[in-house]
Amino acid sequence: MSDRPHPMAGGSWPPPPDRRALHALLHREPAAGLLRRDPDGRGFAAWQAQARATLRERLGPIPDAADPREPVAVEEVGTDTPHGVPLRRVVVETLPGVRAVAWIGEPERRDAPGPAVLVHPGHFSPDDRPADGPADAVPGSADGGYQRGFGLGFLRAGCTTLTLEPLGMGHRRDPAAAAAAPPDDATAGCRPAAELALAYGTTLAALRVHEARVLLTVLAGLPGVDPERIGMAGISGGGTVTLLTAALDERIAAAIVSGYVNRFADSVLAMPHCLCNFIPGLAAELDIPDIAALLAPRPLLVSAGGDDPIFPSAGLDAALPVIRRGYQLAGTPENLRVDRFRGGHTWNPGPDLAFLAEFLGPAA
Repeated sequence: MSDRPHPMAGGSWPPPPDRRALHALLHREPAAGLLRRDPDGRGFAAWQAQARATLRERLGPIPDAADPREPVAVEEVGTDTPHGVPLRRVVVETLPGVRAVAWIGEPERRDAPGPAVLVHPGHFSPDDRPADGPADAVPGSADGGYQRGFGLGFLRAGCTTLTLEPLGMGHRRDPAAAAAAPPDDATAGCRPAAELALAYGTTLAALRVHEARVLLTVLAGLPGVDPERIGMAGISGGGTVTLLTAALDERIAAAIVSGYVNRFADSVLAMPHCLCNFIPGLAAELDIPDIAALLAPRPLLVSAGGDDPIFPSAGLDAALPVIRRGYQLAGTPENLRVDRFRGGHTWNPGPDLAFLAEFLGPAA
């Protein structure tokens, strides 16, 4: 093998990796981003309206989808008791023929309607959640692992919770994908649904956002829930869905996004990530911090580990000024909270409960 420069390499050999070269070729600043479309801040509300329309368009259409704000039937199918906490397992038809699995957690005592949280877990593998394992049958309920039982934390603090099993995971995992993938592959369940969605002109993100909005309607209708005091929380892939859903649905009064807020260029597009992250054309129009600015003036907690390898600190450093600008223009800079902690890609308990208590009010 010769060490001479390749004649087509422009004087350098070996050539750069395809991902890096293609990223350099295709990258551009988001055309509809806040700092480009509204640099002086005079049209922030109009920018939000246009950016939401852009986000809906890029997510893609969902054929035959009913209005997610319309009530739906809830079928109770059992009870699970992770760590001794009883949760009602339910099934909800979120789309024609598509049945979502979810768990309802209710505080032991509530004298008046109170706060609630829609919980959207991140990726998990069959090793993380055995199909019939009582200790961690509910995604995100195991004390170990990166999710650290964050959904149960809200329930123990007195909030009604509804935990959604993401489309493609757990009980909803495609059998062929499960059989072909290693047991610890947490992203294998996403691929069949994501591939089908992309082939037919939509995205898995659109389907998951729709399901979250349907379950938000279910949660708002539960006894003991104040529909004006509903938050949403998620980590990693669940943080993605939380951010997208809260950007589009203002029924979410406050949101906690862990292990996701960054820039596309520094995270999702800089290294291998699950196919569920990819929304055709979105990065050319809006970046993650632009989407986060759509939540303003509603409270947002951004949580990130300083050693997170897949959503690096440098990307969050670049994203935060855009988000802060949005909250300043909305007149509520105090409603943006940032929890940067020592650790990796994991949930950080503590600041989440303080945030919900402050912005959703006392549980009892």
